[in-house]
Amino acid sequence: MKILKTGIIFSLLVIIFYSLYAIDEKAGTAGFQFLRIGVGARQSAMGEAFCGVGEDVNTIFYNPAGLDGIKGPEISISHNQWFADISRQAIAGVYPAKSGNLGIGVLYLHMDEFTGYDIDSQGDPVRIPNFTCYDVAGIISYSRRFRGISTGINLKLFQEKLENEKVNGL
Repeated sequence: MKILKTGIIFSLLVIIFYSLYAIDEKAGTAGFQFLRIGVGARQSAMGEAFCGVGEDVNTIFYNPAGLDGIKGPEISISHNQWFADISRQAIAGVYPAKSGNLGIGVLYLHMDEFTGYDIDSQGDPVRIPNFTCYDVAGIISYSRRFRGISTGINLKLFQEKLENEKVNGL
């Protein structure tokens, strides 16, 4: 019962924190969109509409409680090459331990170098140095069956970089 109360209090604090942070109506409408791209052939083929429990290690990117059903160590490595020299790599691993399943995952989306242009005071294009951009996310996950219910938690750290601008999230 004490764990349940602690979980409820923690959840309320998270909701309050994010409510205060997202005061701007446009906040979050364009950032970190790479997290919405499906990972895993099975999950993508199902339109990402799947149960997620005990499926495979790629469940870490969708539902950490799904790692609970995995009985042996698993690793997944994927590479996607898209048009315009955009590529995305994903790696994930899970290790079943006596106290629960531990997982780790990394997503990395990047593009080739862009030719840099800016606008001068007269509105004319001006050549600037070339630049790159990337998105990266790291995930640490823990899942465990608790009183017959699969439970899980993820800690995600992510970053986007475009030219000299960089933004981080947790």
